[in-house]
Parts: sequence; C-alpha cells; structure tokens
Amino acid sequence: MPFYVGSIICIGSIINLIQAATASIPAGRRIFVEWGALRRVFAVLVPAALFVIGIHLVGIYVSALVYIAAFMIWIGKYSWHKGLAVGFGVSFALFLMFEVWFQVLLPKGAYNILGYFGY
Repeated sequence: MPFYVGSIICIGSIINLIQAATASIPAGRRIFVEWGALRRVFAVLVPAALFVIGIHLVGIYVSALVYIAAFMIWIGKYSWHKGLAVGFGVSFALFLMFEVWFQVLLPKGAYNILGYFGY
C-alpha cells in the first residue's frame, strides 16, 4: 500500500509541475504564498518537527501525548484537561495496540537508543 500511495503522490506532483510550468501567467507576477497561509503552514510544520525530535528523545508515547494535547489546546481551543485526557488516551491506545496486541516495539526515547550501543 505505501508504494501505491507514494506513486499516486508522485504522479500528482508531476501533473502539478506540468500545469505550473505551462501556466499563462508570468512567474514574476504571481505570489507563491501569502503570509497568512505561510504562518498556518509553519504552525503545523514546526510542532511536527518537534514531535519527530521528541520521539528520539522521550519516545513516541510521551511525544504523542504532548503533540496531541498541544494541538487540541493551542489550535483547537479545547481546555487543558480535555487535551491532556485525549492525548493520554491516544497514547495509551497506541501502547496497547502496538506493544501488547501486535507485539511491535516502538521507539522509547534516548534510553532505548543508548541501550543499542551497550550503555
């Protein structure tokens, strides 16, 4: 499945590139992105990058809890206790699903990484 999804994304990207290259509006007169839209992109991109870094530092469960709770509180404007409850619930469900039922180990943070090197 990931191959097919990746192939569809690549084909769509090629189609977009061809449409952009053959557009009749001169490239110098078009605005690529407005500041408001760019701020919204970075409002999602920066926390996502921090989430990935957090996976390596504190593990996927703690990172997922913080990431989900922060998005609910910051962007969704939910109360902090609802955000933390949902974040904890999702992290716990992920733990049950992967570690207990499927028996697939997910990253647990820097301690787990150091364990691979014999420390």
